Amino acid sequence: MKTIFITITGGYGFRNILRTDAFKILKSKTDLRIVVFAPQSIREKIISEFNRKEIFFEDLTKYELNIVERVLKKFSEIVFFNTIDYVETVKIKEMELKKKNYFSYLLVKLVKKVLGKDRNLIEALEKLDMLFSKFKYRHFRYLFEKYKPSLFFSTDFLFPYEWGLIKTTKRTKVPIISMIANWDHLTKGRLPKSDKVIVWNDFQKKQLIEYYGYSPNDILVAGIPHTDYFVRAKDKFLPKKEFLKSIGAPKDKKLITYTTAPPTGSPFEPDLIEIICKAIKSSNIKVQNFSCLLFLIFYF
Repeated sequence: MKTIFITITGGYGFRNILRTDAFKILKSKTDLRIVVFAPQSIREKIISEFNRKEIFFEDLTKYELNIVERVLKKFSEIVFFNTIDYVETVKIKEMELKKKNYFSYLLVKLVKKVLGKDRNLIEALEKLDMLFSKFKYRHFRYLFEKYKPSLFFSTDFLFPYEWGLIKTTKRTKVPIISMIANWDHLTKGRLPKSDKVIVWNDFQKKQLIEYYGYSPNDILVAGIPHTDYFVRAKDKFLPKKEFLKSIGAPKDKKLITYTTAPPTGSPFEPDLIEIICKAIKSSNIKVQNFSCLLFLIFYF
């Protein structure tokens, strides 16, 4: 019997994996053993929703980076993003760092200048990281000896709970398939290399090829899985006219829905909202000659 390791770190894992038809297909395979790794905080929720006989559960303990690992990880990310001409997410992070801690901002700039843009340095830093963190693999090694997995499916590479498993998987040479959990994860941080990657769209595929050096054959464009919920649950939502009535809006208005992000994630939100409002007032936004109503969903 073959075994697959799957990580579920939070809400995205439920929608992207556990509540999909793809997972139903996996469960239907009588010759496949599924081992789900999840933090203790959500493990009981998974167990209550799925039969224990169908799935094996293991605790996904948060992997704490030591000081050497943190430094090497930061250095490899600096070099990685230094080789890319322009990434909006990186610029926003630098701007926030400059406001909060100007000394740290200058230090990052200095490290950028010293390390340069040599991609070969990233590989060297990764090898050092694997060497210095070798003793920490014992915590996860016994799970690989216990189940002897044929595949590790990582659903959120940026989540620190996964890092220990990823490093152990690489050391044991078990194949890794990773899934990009959100639209900005490829530039939010540097992801470890995996054998195959599942992405949302062709734009992410292009990023993987240009930024990470993947072969097109190792990338699957599969859409945005956690939006499937809204398609399945469409009957639960109010019809448009009823919704407009519920917010006190005229039913003959066209509607623009703009969902904001947390202030720390996008400091430009007020500017974007102002641009949209001005465009509506000046009639630069026209929808079939109807005036528009801007409906804002604020994130707090």
